[in-house]
Amino acid sequence: MRPFGIFGVYKAETAYGVHYYDRMDAKAGDIAADLKGMSVSNDGEPLVLLCWCNLRSPGDWCHRRMAAAWLESHTGLTVPELGAVTPRNLYPTARSAAQERLFDG
Repeated sequence: MRPFGIFGVYKAETAYGVHYYDRMDAKAGDIAADLKGMSVSNDGEPLVLLCWCNLRSPGDWCHRRMAAAWLESHTGLTVPELGAVTPRNLYPTARSAAQERLFDG
């Protein structure tokens, strides 16, 4: 879920989001396997997504929230933001109803 290759390349949130979602879609199987592996190795404890971004200022955005929105749209899970910040989902999560769900199977 790390933004290698696009971090710092796209300054506009929407352009970054498009490329980040495309990347996440292309790596969906790897992401599912990695998350399942981390969960199993931690006795099924909840996982936390971390990065250095500060979302306290209006207009701030972050790949972590884009990843959270992507996970929500692919799994039906809710990925809350920890702490006092309640950011908006930063990129539209709607995808085709026919798209395969991340954790199916």
